[in-house]
Amino acid sequence: NTEININMKFTYDDALSLVHEFIHKTNYSKYHKENRHLLTEFLSIYFEEYGKKYLIEKGISEDSFVDDRIISTFKSASYFNWYGLVLLTYNEIGNIDENSYKFLNKYYGINIKKEEFEEECKVVLEKIKNEEKKFNLDHCNEKEIDEEKKYKYLSRLGNENYRYVIGTVLAYYALKHCDVNKIIYLNDHINEFPYTNIELPEVLKTIGINLYDITIDELVGCVEDEFKQRKSQVTK
Repeated sequence: NTEININMKFTYDDALSLVHEFIHKTNYSKYHKENRHLLTEFLSIYFEEYGKKYLIEKGISEDSFVDDRIISTFKSASYFNWYGLVLLTYNEIGNIDENSYKFLNKYYGINIKKEEFEEECKVVLEKIKNEEKKFNLDHCNEKEIDEEKKYKYLSRLGNENYRYVIGTVLAYYALKHCDVNKIIYLNDHINEFPYTNIELPEVLKTIGINLYDITIDELVGCVEDEFKQRKSQVTK
């Protein structure tokens, strides 16, 4: 059994939160493969936004919604940018020292200065410390903190935000170009063959997203179009 707790805001955003988390529940499996891990945010964001458009079509005004998926995705993208270089370096060469910034300059042509890299390391370290405090508080009623569980929790910090960024981009493209019934089918069978045995681009092909034919600009453009539309509505 899985349990999902949702903090209610007593706005129409609660309905969208329920949709988002419900979709996570429908495609959850303790035996899930990598494709589900990568696509679960896409599926939840897609149906969350599908639900929002449905409510607006039924007469709920746009300003009845407080949360904005695109704004929160911008935050995730910015946040990921803060610690992305540090985690990339750690992933490639292991423990980081005062000369690790040279790796980025030599192999990735980033041209980052030592002082700049050290500042980024401080941000990452502070983030990890804050998350460790949060974990300890969340488990303060337990007799003993499970250190392995805590390590796994902290080690996931680097891969959570990118799923929201990718998920949002794919969701807005799918809302414009894909058949909802194909996405429902994918959601219901994501943990089954053949989806468990084929690469992500092939999975996306089954719902009409061909990453070999679509440019990055086309994918991101759907988010930009939605954002411009929302800005114009706010201006009005």
